[in-house]
Amino acid sequence: EIMREMRFAVLGAGRLGQTLGHLLARQGHTPVGLTCRTLRSARQAAAFIGGGTPTTSNVRAAAGADLILIGTPDRASAPLAEDLARSNLTWSGRVVAHTSGALSSVVLEPLKRRGARVASLHPLASIADPRAGVQRLEGTPFAIEGDPQSVRILRALVPTIGGVPVAIPARAKALYHLIACLLSNDLVALLSIGFEAATGLGLNPR
Repeated sequence: EIMREMRFAVLGAGRLGQTLGHLLARQGHTPVGLTCRTLRSARQAAAFIGGGTPTTSNVRAAAGADLILIGTPDRASAPLAEDLARSNLTWSGRVVAHTSGALSSVVLEPLKRRGARVASLHPLASIADPRAGVQRLEGTPFAIEGDPQSVRILRALVPTIGGVPVAIPARAKALYHLIACLLSNDLVALLSIGFEAATGLGLNPR
């Protein structure tokens, strides 16, 4: 189940949001609204994604969208969900997914109560630059959890942008985040410590 030619919004169009937005637009989906902390950043995001009205108003950006991606920092996800739920927008039938690796879709509960289909969608990859990210997400696992309808839609959507969908239960999101940290951040830190110690003994890192 995929919404054909979806109209989508990216709230918090940082590195990952821009990457996903670009990939969606490349597949023929229509960006309608993009937000960042500043209008200048939102304009830059719109230029990279290839469309969408740049704004600093999350409600305005989400107004015409079938799919709303929330790419804000984790601490902002719950307050943003509450703000959106208090708006006059109709949420029934819309898919709202945040891109946190640590939080489950439970933080979007205020929107679920308003009728939205909620989920979390997170690629198991580190995106330092959206331009590189567009290529990097090819073949990347995407962890998806949420209500059954949104999971079905996102599982069908992810392969179209080059990802590999992996549905996980909401209760496993903390474990997923631990796995991501172990395989990425912690592994890099461990290698750095090892190389530093070896160099101290006169070993060539090469």
